[in-house]
Amino acid sequence: MKMTEDRVLVKLDDSITKIGSIIVPEAKERNKALKGTIISIGKGYKDNPILAKVGDHIAFSKYVGKLIEVEGEMYKMIRYPEIDAFI
Repeated sequence: MKMTEDRVLVKLDDSITKIGSIIVPEAKERNKALKGTIISIGKGYKDNPILAKVGDHIAFSKYVGKLIEVEGEMYKMIRYPEIDAFI
């Protein structure tokens, strides 16, 4: 999957359960930031380049981005400025 602009595709490291069409994070992780590994990165903007690279481990708020499922795997598509920390 190829990202555009300042978007980043992240494979989630946390346990997430899907019940029908409802996605439920594991109970012990509900109040914590999500963690994941960057899978794909857009090109960014000329005046604001993306400093992350594929394979970086990051933390971000569970409320940002869009959760998507591709071939049974859960991913989150977020914008680069929404990354809270590099782990």
